[in-house]
Parts: sequence; C-alpha cells; structure tokens
Amino acid sequence: MQHHHVAHGRYSSNDYFDFTDTTTAVDIGKDQQKQQQLSTLYTKVEKQRYIDDLTFIARPRPPGSPVHKEVRDRCIKRLTDLGYTVEQHSYGTSGGVNVIGTLTGSKQPKSIVIVSAHYDSIQDPKCDAADDNASAVAGALEVARVLSTQSHDRTLVVACWDQ
Repeated sequence: MQHHHVAHGRYSSNDYFDFTDTTTAVDIGKDQQKQQQLSTLYTKVEKQRYIDDLTFIARPRPPGSPVHKEVRDRCIKRLTDLGYTVEQHSYGTSGGVNVIGTLTGSKQPKSIVIVSAHYDSIQDPKCDAADDNASAVAGALEVARVLSTQSHDRTLVVACWDQ
C-alpha cells in the first residue's frame, strides 16, 4: 500500500496526527453538543449529489486515461467551488497528481483533520471501478461539501490521491 500523503506534498505524517489530543470517541459520544453538531451535519448530506458523483466517477479510469483526467478535474473544481485552497502535487514518472484541498481552522489551524480517497482505478474485470475507490471519492467530495458550510476549529484537508 502506498502512502501518498506522507511521501508527497507539503504535509508530513506528524501534521496528520495530534498526539497530544487525548479525546477519545467515547468522550465525544458523551458530549451532547458535539452529537448535535454531528446530527446537524448529517442532515446536510444530499444522497442524490453523492449518487451523481459516484455515477460520474465509477467508470474505468486508469492513470493517464481521459476519464482519469475528468475525475481529477472534477475534484479540483468541486473543492475550489466549495472555497478550499486547492493544490496539485505532481509526483513520479507516471504523471501522478494528488489533489489537496484545505480549509484552514479558526482556532487550531495546526491541528489537521484529513478526509481522503484515491481517484484512479486499475483495469481488472474482477475489480469494479466503483469499488476501486469511486464510492470513497464521491463520499469525500460530499463530506467536503457538507463541512464547507461552516467554519471549524481545526484545519480540514480533503485529498484525492492519484495512483
């Protein structure tokens, strides 16, 4: 398994994890205010938008193909339209391009939350393109949209990894 986020771009693995934060999922689950915030965010999810993205993305899209470029361009445009600062990180000899959108946090900008998926697919009849991560890319784009509707204490990074 490749770790594009560690090997490429301006973020290191230390940027992804705040080891000083001792909050656990159980602590968050007990916090009614945070539960209400999560419930509010959940109501903003638009199923049809997710399905539309999934339908667009879930086609064979091996690296370098026209569909691969269309999906990358969709990630760039969507994140840009949502107000993210978008960077493209090229790497390797294969022409790979990671798309990284960032919304800077208001109170703890150095604490980063990452949502990511890879947008390429392999050409293998045993591995449907929807399962070769189109469903996750569509989900990441919908999460990006929902989370862009309000400010957050921590920085949000939505990454669409290539290859």
